[in-house]
Amino acid sequence: MPAEKYTREYLERRLPAKIRETVRNDGLSLAQPPTYDYLNANGFCTRSINNALQRHFDQDMTLHQWLRKKSFTGPEQSEWPTNHEETRYYLKKFVQSRRDRHNDRNATLDTIKTALRVALREGHELHGTDGLLQYARCESTEEKLTNYRQLRDLCDRYQSKYNGGTAENYVRYLENFYKYVCIREVVDHNPVKEIRPEYDFDTETAATPRKIPDSEVTRLWNTLRSLPELNQLSEGVKNITKRHGLGKWQVQMMVLLTLGIGVGPRTSEYMRTNCREHWDLENDRIEFPIRKNGPGEVPILVNSDFLAAFIEYMEVANPDWNGKPFPNSDAESGSRTGSTLNNWLRALCREADVRYDDGTYPTLQNLRQYWHNKYKQSLTHENVRLQLVARSAGTSTTGEVKESYATDETMRESIEELMTEHFEGLLPLDELPQEMRRVVDQSRYIDTQSTLDTFD
Repeated sequence: MPAEKYTREYLERRLPAKIRETVRNDGLSLAQPPTYDYLNANGFCTRSINNALQRHFDQDMTLHQWLRKKSFTGPEQSEWPTNHEETRYYLKKFVQSRRDRHNDRNATLDTIKTALRVALREGHELHGTDGLLQYARCESTEEKLTNYRQLRDLCDRYQSKYNGGTAENYVRYLENFYKYVCIREVVDHNPVKEIRPEYDFDTETAATPRKIPDSEVTRLWNTLRSLPELNQLSEGVKNITKRHGLGKWQVQMMVLLTLGIGVGPRTSEYMRTNCREHWDLENDRIEFPIRKNGPGEVPILVNSDFLAAFIEYMEVANPDWNGKPFPNSDAESGSRTGSTLNNWLRALCREADVRYDDGTYPTLQNLRQYWHNKYKQSLTHENVRLQLVARSAGTSTTGEVKESYATDETMRESIEELMTEHFEGLLPLDELPQEMRRVVDQSRYIDTQSTLDTFD
């Protein structure tokens, strides 16, 4: 096996020195790390170096972060952290326009500037870019698609680092900037406007959750299951099912509620998750590989067998299925957007007459809050149980019980058992919907005999 090129010592000492020497020889500034394009063009394989840095130091470490630690310091304290003069010029003119024509207050202008500074820094960090105008300029379809992909990465960063309201504002101000330069024919198009429908930002904060009673959740579910038997559908459901088919939409919404109540994804995760890649139904778990605090696995607390049946149904009924739970072949992401799913949920809530006191309807974020509240209740019950064990065992704290009497795996299984008890009965299912029964043998997933026995 050949010796590793990017050793820890090489990364610590020789690599920064080599890059510094290359930059100096080309007469460039050391004020900030050079772009990835420059590094690759000069023989530094940025992908291999990033992989080595994550292997030797930190899984989230990037080459630019590393070089900053090695004295490549960017213009972080300047008004605009970029050396791209054209970008700096139009950012300045854009802010002036907001001040003069929109009469924005200083606080709003500060937020706008912060949003655009973050875009500059994150773009440089993610892709080695310097400036913002290049995202809106392209000479080929391939280049345009690359720009879209990079902007999605940028918006994903907004969504993962900031709460819903802040992230939404940051994306909106970035879109406004591109609108400003587009009108002046500085760029070809407004790329953020074109990818914006893929995002649905959760603007309600966890500090002020809006609770959905258990009875309302059950009513939503029962209404959904009875849709094919209803004589009169509400206008919203009628319009949606006319486009998508009543049976198919019913299945999709049953998946949506099962995920929202039993797994608690963020809005963006409904689009990102892939049933083939991320759903481990043998162990009743779903992996979310992109999260603020790193990848994570979440237990499926309701109707895991239904989700398994859903996968078989999609594989058989849709030969070209891309693995997304809410597929859309017309979208580049391959999935329905968060906005569409929220519209679907709103239509179902109207059908079931489930709403808040102010007349508004629950959203995907509210489903996540419901799941989160149930989750916390389970943890509270587990802590009470541990306190009782601690008293009986004569130990002073629940921590001693956890350390002395249970492995991490045992603790996890115990907590998940309690969670399942808390969720039990919320989404009852004694048979698959008719649309699924056309192609799936429900006896493999639903124990109909035990259901019938309860009535003997």
